[in-house]
Amino acid sequence: MTLEVSLVEVVKGLKWGINELDNLLGPIERSSLIVVSGHPGAGKTTLATNIAYYNAVKHSVRTLHISLAETKEKYFKYMGALGLNMGKLEEKGLFKFVELPTLGTDVLREYFTSGFIEDVSKYDPDFIIIDSITPFLQSMPSELERRAILHSGLYSIVSKLGKTVLLIADLPYGEKHVKLGGIEFIADVVLVIRIRNEGGLPSRWLQIRKVRGRRLPVYEVPFVIIPGKVLNVVSTPSLVSLMVRGHEVGRQRVLRDEVLSDIIGPTFKGTQVLILYQTGSDIPLRGIAYLVCKAVERDAKVMITTLTLDPSKVKFMLATYLSAKTGINLAKAMTLINRHVEIKARDVLVKPVSQLFGEALKQVEEIRPDIIIVPDTRVYFEVMKRREDLINRLYYMFVMLDRAYGATTIRFMGVDSGYIPSLLSELSDVVIRIAKKVDSKEPIYDVEFLKTPFELMYAKILARKLSEELGRVVLTQEMLNTYMGEAQKILQTS
Repeated sequence: MTLEVSLVEVVKGLKWGINELDNLLGPIERSSLIVVSGHPGAGKTTLATNIAYYNAVKHSVRTLHISLAETKEKYFKYMGALGLNMGKLEEKGLFKFVELPTLGTDVLREYFTSGFIEDVSKYDPDFIIIDSITPFLQSMPSELERRAILHSGLYSIVSKLGKTVLLIADLPYGEKHVKLGGIEFIADVVLVIRIRNEGGLPSRWLQIRKVRGRRLPVYEVPFVIIPGKVLNVVSTPSLVSLMVRGHEVGRQRVLRDEVLSDIIGPTFKGTQVLILYQTGSDIPLRGIAYLVCKAVERDAKVMITTLTLDPSKVKFMLATYLSAKTGINLAKAMTLINRHVEIKARDVLVKPVSQLFGEALKQVEEIRPDIIIVPDTRVYFEVMKRREDLINRLYYMFVMLDRAYGATTIRFMGVDSGYIPSLLSELSDVVIRIAKKVDSKEPIYDVEFLKTPFELMYAKILARKLSEELGRVVLTQEMLNTYMGEAQKILQTS
């Protein structure tokens, strides 16, 4: 006798395929009924498809996707743009798409009372997606008939055949609830995805209305859709949760940061450094040039995140400086810069906080930098000065992320007076003020440690050494003009 056991039984349910949701909601139990409703374009289909794709790739789970909303061609094209090759899964027999977008009311009713059962019996899927159930429900003349179809048809599939079913429902803007014939009361999981206005930018939020048998620590979390990463749910992370994730990718957060220890003291990986300077000076560029050379020398990885500079121009400037400092030819210098430096441009004008953090998380996970440099921190505050709560939340999330992954972060902040952003100062382990002496022909800098874990005398020694190192950085006028011009242009337009 042959004993056949469904692979879904072996893995004891499905995964959401998203770390944060798996942690919050736990696994999707076998024979569950899930309801995902939300605004148009909020990501309902993407969330459902992500579940199907992840479990197909990881556990060979078969999915039957019944679409009343779009054609197969359009669906495959959109999911492919997100990095989900549904055609490949279809070839392997792990995905079947049933297209019903143009059928009339009578045909739909007949399908869900007979054809649906036949498809389930024939294909024998582990996971079923119905996208969207709303057109079908709207075609029902009465609430009683809706309940009859949903309860006798769909719920019997779940309970008798042991299938996991996910229903997608449309939530019109302005409406708080979706009329699903009471199915949400017997559903095991109910999620609602909404789009909100966040400082003039659209922001997606996932509300967790119900998860049977599980106590929920939060009611809703922001999330973003990142091409290549599929759906990435992002909630404001705790330091503990990020430490666990950082440990999983092998970061050594307890080791000393050998690249920076001789100029800011024996700091540890994940140290947060804030450097204050007079707006309009060349200190950030000098700092970047110095730090990158140190990183190349120590075989470290640097990630520069910028809102004002052209990444290709910055790399060329760094290669030019490295070539002049070490005597190697420009081609070899560029090879070293490409090996040790990644430059990522960010646009805070067109992306909400959750999107910015989601992209930062993806970059840190992929690059795993030893050092992160932010040369234009002030621009964040200038662009988002009318949204102080958002910039504070964003920077808290950035700091927690950098600490967890052991990335020592240096943020350059231009200031016109004695004002120091309180949040940045509080979250930073080291705060340094650097000013160029105006009456000096040579580049001489006054360096003062405003916040440091070391004794005053040792801090003065470090300040003197840092001043000397910055003074030794020789920049060409072309490099200075390129940097100053780009930064000033962005600040003026913001």
